Amino acid sequence: PNAFQLGVPGSGKSFLTKEQIIFIALATKDDIIICDPEAEYSSLVKELGGEVITIAAGSSNHINALDMNEGYGDSGNPVGDKSQFVMSLFEQLDNRDGIKAIDKSLTTRWATTNDITSATLELTFDEEVSVNQTRIVEYKAANNYITSYNIEYWDGQNWVVGSSHNVDNSEKTVVAGITNGYEFSSNFDTITASKIRLNITNASRPSIFEFELFYNENEVAIVNKDELEKVINDANECNQDNYTVTTYNSMVEILKYAKEIFNTDYITQLQIDEATNALNEALNDLLERADITEAQALLENYKDLNSQSYSEASWQSFEEARQNVSDAIKDTSELLQEQLDELCNKLVEAYKALETSINNKLALATAIEMAESASLENVVPVVIEEFNAALANAREVYANSTNQNEIDEAFDRLASVMHMLEFYKGRSR
Repeated sequence: PNAFQLGVPGSGKSFLTKEQIIFIALATKDDIIICDPEAEYSSLVKELGGEVITIAAGSSNHINALDMNEGYGDSGNPVGDKSQFVMSLFEQLDNRDGIKAIDKSLTTRWATTNDITSATLELTFDEEVSVNQTRIVEYKAANNYITSYNIEYWDGQNWVVGSSHNVDNSEKTVVAGITNGYEFSSNFDTITASKIRLNITNASRPSIFEFELFYNENEVAIVNKDELEKVINDANECNQDNYTVTTYNSMVEILKYAKEIFNTDYITQLQIDEATNALNEALNDLLERADITEAQALLENYKDLNSQSYSEASWQSFEEARQNVSDAIKDTSELLQEQLDELCNKLVEAYKALETSINNKLALATAIEMAESASLENVVPVVIEEFNAALANAREVYANSTNQNEIDEAFDRLASVMHMLEFYKGRSR
């Protein structure tokens, strides 16, 4: 599978890539090959037991340009393809390195090989410089031309596009004194950096006599930061306690980046718009924490309920639901309102189920009422004695007991003695 990492500066692209490298190295036996022009991965490779191969003019490692594998080339003529490659290589070495594009001379030029359609020229300064204009003098022949390019700058972590330009042939003018020399230029929003590069995005065998950068104080780029300012103000008003920790912290990181863009004097409209969109997206992704006020009130209403007043099965369901709500509101850092609402609804349902099981004391109360109105005339003393004891017990249980078994036993005893009462009345008569 293929993949690429995409994100705003500081979002963790390099960290994620290194994390993936570590995972693959530790979990598989796959070969990992890293092209590392910025020397960012050397220490990681060494820690993982890999090999760092330095390829440079002064290194001990070299690439054999004359090496040929079986099936070399695409034309079916491997010797011819290799010969063409070697000729192109020597053409590159023949006074056509990148320095020729900035040596202030129109007698030398930087060139590329036949199959090149894109290329870069990077300039590194001792300190930050500000530029807002470029002039390019290209070698333009039948098969040599540039059609589009970017002016990019290094922000400390990534190359950022400061300006994009599509070149029309009508804007190319002849430069006197050199063969096939044509110049074209562009103005752009001011860029301030210590590393700036020309990124030729579309061309055919690009070749450049001179690549020049300027700063024109009269060329003031008009940018609009109003929308970015509004979004930053909206973000500043967000209360940390109202949102989940993960989404809030993510928004704060984007907010820091947006503020840096806003407070930078030399900035492009493209960067401003990118920062505005990124912060808007972060705000839209904020998830509100749950409001626990109603949940607390619900728990307060149910706190005095007694397990002995309800059936064991219904009480167990109720207690589980109540514990789930109680546990959830202890840490609301990632708790969403819909999650808490669901738990509270289940607690209410469990409570309603408890209410439907409270019915046994009503039967006992009815039995006591019937017993109190019963006549003891013509009843033998032993039955009267049991009747009075059963009635006294029923009254005591009804008034003080919440144990369902005790309630049921008191009812059964009183009902039984009242049946005996009627039986012995009949015997007496």
